Amino acid sequence: AIAVLISRALEAENFEAAFELIESLFREANNDEEFGWRRANVKSALSGVDSVALATLVREAARAKTRRAAEVASSTLMLVPQVAMGLTNLIGTPEGAEIAQPLRESIRQLGHTALAPLAKLLREGSPAAREGALEILVESGRGWAVEEIAAAMKSADPAFIIRALNFLPRVRIPLSTETCFWALSSSFPEVRSAAYRALGELEDNSALPQIMRTAARHSAFRGPSIEQIAAVSALGQFREPEAVDCLKKIAVRRPLFAGARYEPVRRAAQLALELADPDRSAGLTKAA
Repeated sequence: AIAVLISRALEAENFEAAFELIESLFREANNDEEFGWRRANVKSALSGVDSVALATLVREAARAKTRRAAEVASSTLMLVPQVAMGLTNLIGTPEGAEIAQPLRESIRQLGHTALAPLAKLLREGSPAAREGALEILVESGRGWAVEEIAAAMKSADPAFIIRALNFLPRVRIPLSTETCFWALSSSFPEVRSAAYRALGELEDNSALPQIMRTAARHSAFRGPSIEQIAAVSALGQFREPEAVDCLKKIAVRRPLFAGARYEPVRRAAQLALELADPDRSAGLTKAA
């Protein structure tokens, strides 16, 4: 019966009446007992209301910017997560700021069902919306989420690729490492640097040979690149003996030619050693 009344209130755009009716349902749910039957009944009642209408209600609650309205919106999303499917365009917008956390949680609960709208945000959304979509996808921790991020990166601008690389280490699966390797082929040094940093955070030993090659290179005619500094720093994330040994060699190296240009690399190695092997690095740092 309450579901019918809520539907009628929403059809008449009487949002105040709809708020009151839904609040009564929430009070019922909050008075639940051990077996959760009241909460189940409330969810069943709300499921009888058109999800598009409920999405309109949540949108109006977000616009109201009052504590009461925010609680109504949050509770609606919590009890009926599928409502969030009609609200993904609020991600990263001022309008959606009041309900950002419950909206993100509801979309995350939907899992793969919400992939299509999130994929659209990754490609067409504002920077803030793309950031929000990235956060939701990596929070899922699933391979399909990383696949979608990787696909979006292929046609994205460098700024987005760098942001995506910053998020990828939260999902420690082989595809995250593969995506970082793909980014190493970028023509933008900032992207390659971000890829090395991400590889360091992932701590995937399969990346060690590539990281060590970049970290150890030296040219008498060119100074160190930002990606070399990033690779040296990435080595500090590993505890493997070969990583520590590579850092030690870099830290004590003093080239006869272009020694001053090599100094930033050596200093980066010292700092990385303090992270990777603080006890054994103390003597090297003092000697340097």
